[in-house]
Amino acid sequence: MNPKPPNLTQRVLKGSGTVMVFTLLSAPFGYLVRVLYSRSLSIEMFGLFYAVLGLFNILVKYNGLGFGYSVVYLVPKYIKQKKLSEAWRSFKYYQIIEIATSLFIALILLLTANWLSTYYFKTPYAKNIIYVFLVYLLSDGLLASLNTFLTGLQMAVYYSSIKLVRQALILGFSFLLIFFDKPSVVGYAIAWSAACILTTIIYYILFYVKHNKYVQKLEWDRKQFKTMAKFAFPSLMTISVTTLISQSDVILLTLIKGVREVGIYNIILPIVTIPSIFLSSINKLIFPLVSDLMTNQRKKVTTLLNSITKIVPFVGLYFAIFILSFPSASIINLFGKRWVELAKTPLIILTIGYTASLLTTYLSTITAAMGKINQKLKVSIVIAISNLLFGGTMIYFFGLIGLVIANSIVYLLSATIYSVIIRREIVFSYPWRYYLKVVTLGVVIYVFIKLLNLNPVGWFQFILYGATYTLVFGLFGYFIGVIDKSVLKEMKAVIGRRSN
Repeated sequence: MNPKPPNLTQRVLKGSGTVMVFTLLSAPFGYLVRVLYSRSLSIEMFGLFYAVLGLFNILVKYNGLGFGYSVVYLVPKYIKQKKLSEAWRSFKYYQIIEIATSLFIALILLLTANWLSTYYFKTPYAKNIIYVFLVYLLSDGLLASLNTFLTGLQMAVYYSSIKLVRQALILGFSFLLIFFDKPSVVGYAIAWSAACILTTIIYYILFYVKHNKYVQKLEWDRKQFKTMAKFAFPSLMTISVTTLISQSDVILLTLIKGVREVGIYNIILPIVTIPSIFLSSINKLIFPLVSDLMTNQRKKVTTLLNSITKIVPFVGLYFAIFILSFPSASIINLFGKRWVELAKTPLIILTIGYTASLLTTYLSTITAAMGKINQKLKVSIVIAISNLLFGGTMIYFFGLIGLVIANSIVYLLSATIYSVIIRREIVFSYPWRYYLKVVTLGVVIYVFIKLLNLNPVGWFQFILYGATYTLVFGLFGYFIGVIDKSVLKEMKAVIGRRSN
């Protein structure tokens, strides 16, 4: 007797859990890489590395010209209909486009490396890093196409583990450079390229050995390609806008102030964004849940929204208050003492504003799940333009401090706009009294720490203080009802209904 296949509830929860586990496992590797580089490179070289990497991370998003969305959208439908040939063609068409665009971008970078080094990065050291990262660009194109196909096949263990494997290899190769006393910005670029190549080889071998049933004869199907192109163009537009939102900071800092400021920014950003690691996987469950509830249970969307506006700010404020209480210790324990004077003030400012960014992520997802795609795109364009104009102006006059102030304001603006859009159909309110209680607790803790002049020295004290703080904050959250158990039950019940 064949075992009963898992229902949608089990698949969604298992898939989300798998993604969350691998996300949490890969995060420490990424932090360790930054820690290693921040302690072994000069401030300028550290900034240069992440400035060049930032440019490449922007360009790789345009590989495939948006056809990746077509694969993720269409492949599950083809597999459900047992159309393996169509699924394989979707992958191969996308892969060919991915490779072609990678080669084109690599050629442009090869021809402009001298110009970029002189006028954009403003240092001759950038040229060799660009040359090495061309290998990273090409191998990433191959890996990204397979990653997208695995996502379409809903192989959560495979696609969610790719980042973990690559980060682990980057860290391993980087440690080898330290072990042999060969740390350098070019050496670390080689480590990234080698890790990407090896990860690509590993996962292609695994796929062709373990899942060769999906490998089919490749044929040209003009109709299928046109169907993919129809989905690709809107996706490319979205990629362009989101890239401006997420990557404009590094571009503007590099262009206006130089790689030194980029280095400092890449110290504070990973500290501030720690809560997003824990909240990002949960966000993946929100879209199908809201989409289902919008059909005939809109009151429950209100309940969900009220719960989100409590949980997300609570998590954000939990991390923010701890960082504000121990900004120097947070920087020293992660990245070293020499960064404290440079990064402390911008860290404090960005920490205050980042909670609004966490809430914006959820409100954006809910807006899309409500079918407000056009409105979401318009908001994204407004945010992107605001980032460029306001952020660029603030960087020009105030440097990194100006950037983090601008970001904090844009985060708040984004959350406000999404709230207005959602409220046109769904009634919900922000629990201001609840926020006042949490902030009051934060102020009490902060004052208590400053009066006693508490300052953790070393990792042991830092972890001990963190554990004590977590216990106090967690108990407070429990007593004020930060988690609505009825919402958790509703999430499981709704996903269960979708499986029938």
